[in-house]
Amino acid sequence: MKRFILIYLSVLIIALSLIPASAQHKVSPISFRQEREFNFHTQPTDSFAFAISADGKMLATAGKSQYIKFWSTQTGQLIDTIHIGECYDGAIIAYSRNSNIVAIAKAGSFRITLWNIKTKNNICSIHTQYEIEAFEFGENDKTLYIATAWIPHYEDSGESFMSIYNLYTYKYKKKTISIKNKMICSIAMNPNAGLAIYSTDGIELWDHNLSRTEILEGYDTNQCVGYLTSKYLISSDISLNNINSPNENHGFVALWDTKTNGKYCISKLRHGGSVSVAPIGNKIALGYSGGMVKIWDYKLTGKSQ
Repeated sequence: MKRFILIYLSVLIIALSLIPASAQHKVSPISFRQEREFNFHTQPTDSFAFAISADGKMLATAGKSQYIKFWSTQTGQLIDTIHIGECYDGAIIAYSRNSNIVAIAKAGSFRITLWNIKTKNNICSIHTQYEIEAFEFGENDKTLYIATAWIPHYEDSGESFMSIYNLYTYKYKKKTISIKNKMICSIAMNPNAGLAIYSTDGIELWDHNLSRTEILEGYDTNQCVGYLTSKYLISSDISLNNINSPNENHGFVALWDTKTNGKYCISKLRHGGSVSVAPIGNKIALGYSGGMVKIWDYKLTGKSQ
């Protein structure tokens, strides 16, 4: 009997060793817990934008009204507004690292405005030569990284541009990167160094001087990226939708280890496309159709596998 058990265990160990690593269960090195849910009850055709502050205390929203609205992520209450003078249906919005400044633009427009949240004053307006696709505050809030695009009406392909705007001199830095046949849809700053962008090639890692260092394995259906730590970033991964829930309209959040290129599907974080990260406050905001935003906190578990 003992001999039979030993033979069975040996066969089982050999069989398990033959299973590909990609098929084995991966334990996420970061755990997530939902804290709050906002319901702004927008129409399905409305374009609704939001961003969570770096400290995780405020959620900024913009849409068809002429206001940026600021909500407490702790109480869920509206705590302040800034009148910006025009509707921003189809907006892009970003917080500074110190959570004191908010930048906003209409997607496809040629102007970004920066607002001081405390004084409600317009700090400056940044004009671009091409249509605005994405932007993000750089290290120490000294710069703004801006992605723009030129899309000819008679072609499917176009050209994208990455620029750096100095927020102290109010001038563009000289270096602008031109990228043909590619669209840049999201930018995320690494807390230590470098940045990640989502483009139609997938997720790319760049340094602060706009030199590409690596491409993570991904799909052109990743919509947004955000750094949780200097090692881990998340992306909204609609491509997993057809695999895990073909009858659902929501995708999943994918967690990436940028050191090993490892990927984890965080299945409980089903979402509708938009992701915003608060790296100081250890929170993320996930957007859904109909104006729903869920706030989650996260922490390292040390149980990656």
